[in-house]
Amino acid sequence: MLAPRFTIAGLMGLVVVAAVGVAALRFASELWAGVLLIGTLAMLGAAVLGVVHRRGARRAWWQGFALFGWGYLFVSLGPWAADAVAPHLPTTTALDALFERMHPPRKEEARLSAFISRGGGGGAAPAIYAISSAAPVTATVAPATAAASGSAPSMVRFNLSLTTPTPEFFHRVGHCLWALLAATLGGLIGRAFFATSGR
Repeated sequence: MLAPRFTIAGLMGLVVVAAVGVAALRFASELWAGVLLIGTLAMLGAAVLGVVHRRGARRAWWQGFALFGWGYLFVSLGPWAADAVAPHLPTTTALDALFERMHPPRKEEARLSAFISRGGGGGAAPAIYAISSAAPVTATVAPATAAASGSAPSMVRFNLSLTTPTPEFFHRVGHCLWALLAATLGGLIGRAFFATSGR
């Protein structure tokens, strides 16, 4: 049986991917999600070239890498599957739990939610809510009584960062990382099958 060989370049690449993955999960945003998706597609595309131009054990590695990687990427982010299959994957459940651990609700967000639910602190039903686009966030609340009387709405300032990761982008990043992990596992399985094929 062919034992997997780990080169210095391979180990360095693994460290780089792990570092980028951790940073992307920590600061999950539309930009990070896009970068991870492009990188994942590039690696899976290279795997297809490996299937075409390699031979022997290396070809078996790239076959497993491409099959498992593209397969997971489809069931997690592909059309139809993203809504019908991905929510039921154990990897999605793991990402939900990880998001709660890495990005717990902050005090400012809880205060803003409580402020809005109280109608601006005055107990009246709120009529107008406006969140400014600049950080720190300014919440403008006009209770129904103030709106009827024409009085000025109350202003409350909360120090909320606009770069707070959202579950949507966190899931995109996480599924790209899961796809690369599945592809690596597929590559190892491909080599194992090749080693026991009698060639």
